[in-house]
Amino acid sequence: MRNLLLLLLLGIPALAFSQHRKKVYLDENNQPSTARKYREDEYAFNKLHLQFETDTATLFVKANRENRGRLSLDSVQLIRRSLEEAAGVNIDPSHILVINYYPGEDENNSSGTTDRALILRLHRQYLKRLYSLAALDQFSVYKDSTGLSRYRDLIQWYPDVRNTIEKTFFKWHYPGASVVVIHPNGNYYSYFGEYSQQQVFYFVRALDGFGQGVLHPDSLQLLRNDLEAATDVKIDPNRILVIDYHPGPDCNQSCCCEEKSLKTLYRDYYKKLYSIAPVLQFNIYSRPEGLEKYKNIVIWRPDVNNRVRDTFFAKHPLCGSTVIIRPDGTYQTIFGEHSRETNLKYVAELTNK
Repeated sequence: MRNLLLLLLLGIPALAFSQHRKKVYLDENNQPSTARKYREDEYAFNKLHLQFETDTATLFVKANRENRGRLSLDSVQLIRRSLEEAAGVNIDPSHILVINYYPGEDENNSSGTTDRALILRLHRQYLKRLYSLAALDQFSVYKDSTGLSRYRDLIQWYPDVRNTIEKTFFKWHYPGASVVVIHPNGNYYSYFGEYSQQQVFYFVRALDGFGQGVLHPDSLQLLRNDLEAATDVKIDPNRILVIDYHPGPDCNQSCCCEEKSLKTLYRDYYKKLYSIAPVLQFNIYSRPEGLEKYKNIVIWRPDVNNRVRDTFFAKHPLCGSTVIIRPDGTYQTIFGEHSRETNLKYVAELTNK
């Protein structure tokens, strides 16, 4: 009994401390926020909800996973020099920089395959595809090397000299790993937390100009004609066209959602899409295999004359792609796996141009 009383008395200060521990909420811009705003989009694909402990408080931080911005040329030069110092190489200043960033071991990156032959094969495939897209240099950079032993002699990792990459892009420990792609002019894309290789390929192509362009009026009219033939819909030439494209069976055959959840996702997507601007949205396939799970959810139409494929997606980006086209022919392509929120963002941007 005496020992029990002692344990209870010792536990009281710790309990009181935990109950009165300060909670601090920060939004996507690291500005003070509230618990309600922190939780309102807790399951959104394009958001991270992070929690950190300090000596005096618990921090709740919300972050946008995909980010786009522009660095000063001095900042680009600083990053280039830090990479040159770490890797012992000279970097062509006209090259795009691709930085795969490892923050240190956590529960998201501590598991996974230990098959060294598979790791090497996948990494070589990644680099082969990456270097085929544009003139670039790729670096794997770490803040803390703990947990990287499985990659020894397979992937060359370099330290983040003077924490240059961390200070510029990765202010918090985002789970798993992150990536940033930087154009020589300072434009960049970053993605926080676990990402796909397709995400990296898309960033490179977007920064290198492959993702944007202007269709000739004749080409735009041919596209409208073929969409009308596929859908029996008369297209208003003053509307923005949003074409979600399925190339055929690949990684988009897997789906983690029940039919009911998919219906909700698509209903919300269309509601938001049509609230942004006067648009017409089409689901177009090159090959129908892999679309069985959508048969009661959305209607897919064939790519008449392979017009969409040959105009925008000749290289078969994996997992589906999207193209958004203004009435004047200005377009933005989104290659490979991406969220519906990304579509909405680019529709809004093209609307405001």
